[in-house]
Amino acid sequence: SSGINAEWPLRPGDLRNAITALCFKPNFEEAKAEFLPKLETRLGEIAKFIGAGPWVLGDKLTYLDFFGYEILQHLKALSPEHFNKESVLVEHEKRVRDLPNMKKWFESEGCTDKTYCINAPFAVWPGKPS
Repeated sequence: SSGINAEWPLRPGDLRNAITALCFKPNFEEAKAEFLPKLETRLGEIAKFIGAGPWVLGDKLTYLDFFGYEILQHLKALSPEHFNKESVLVEHEKRVRDLPNMKKWFESEGCTDKTYCINAPFAVWPGKPS
């Protein structure tokens, strides 16, 4: 990790709030087009912060890895092409998903990863998995 930064816990949350606001806008597609360049910048900042990791705060797995994972999954759903440009984020996602209990959950019948909406179903873009 490039260092402990007090802003890290807020950054993904700020992005999540921005996505929520975006997804309820009547002009979603137009607003999304304006949002994506900012998203690319923010994803790059998060990737730079995680750096060599392997976890958000270096060698120690913390709640920030799970919090960040969830928010990053929302960003990935919104724009997989932007998420996938950042290999650090893709690698972090894999490390979280490969944790034994996480892997067990993702392979279980009860896993909602492929069925839940990110936003309320009445949002312009609910973020329903494809």
